Amino acid sequence: MAGIVLTGGLRPSESVLRVIRAMPIPVLLTQEDSYQVASMVHDLNVKTRPDDAEKISLIRDIVARNVNVKTIVEAL
Repeated sequence: MAGIVLTGGLRPSESVLRVIRAMPIPVLLTQEDSYQVASMVHDLNVKTRPDDAEKISLIRDIVARNVNVKTIVEAL
């Protein structure tokens, strides 16, 4: 999970905020509703260019930890 977006502009209680502050991922609060936020995320255009060495290294690490490349290649 990359993060959490709390929608609808409702501020969490203090007890929930304490839990959020302890989380190792970002948590965002927005006035928009869930459908609007999901649509905006869906429409994001994320690009990785050949000279983005740090980003490419991060992508490789994420794929190595989370994707069974051998199974995918064998299925081709």
